[in-house]
Amino acid sequence: MTWIDLIGKLTSRKLWLAIVGVAVSVALALGASEGEIKGVVGAVGAVLSSVTYILSEAHVDAARLSAPKEGS
Repeated sequence: MTWIDLIGKLTSRKLWLAIVGVAVSVALALGASEGEIKGVVGAVGAVLSSVTYILSEAHVDAARLSAPKEGS
């Protein structure tokens, strides 16, 4: 498995939804309240959204810098 394959798997929305589903189920089984779970899911969602945006912008900026300039 190459790094590209691994990154592709880690960016899969299906994988993250499955992980969240398992985590919520385990938390409920261990006695966490609905309010606690909502708080954790909300915080994780906010952080992941921010990180995804930052990484996406970094990728776009890197592609823009490596692209040949017009007229060169």
